[in-house]
Amino acid sequence: MTSELQIRRATLVLGTAIALTTLAELFYLVVWGMVLFPAGSWPGKAVWTRTCGLAMGSVIGGLTLLWVEGRHEAAGAILRGGGCGRGRVLLRLALQPD
Repeated sequence: MTSELQIRRATLVLGTAIALTTLAELFYLVVWGMVLFPAGSWPGKAVWTRTCGLAMGSVIGGLTLLWVEGRHEAAGAILRGGGCGRGRVLLRLALQPD
């Protein structure tokens, strides 16, 4: 049985990933879709932006849950979940006493 905490955590991770990728796609839409290459179908560009933001966010959030959930906590989870290959080095540098 899944606990309420696990469901809330999964919702938070997936929601954050979807929100961040959708914001990135909106930025791409404005810069590349409106400023640099204004020709083309505006409804098509808008649908692409929404679909791509949702799909990429779902994949990134799902992979983050599979890779990080239950293995790491706090800063270690953030560094590893963000895809940072040097996560351990950065974490050690952050936690070193002065």
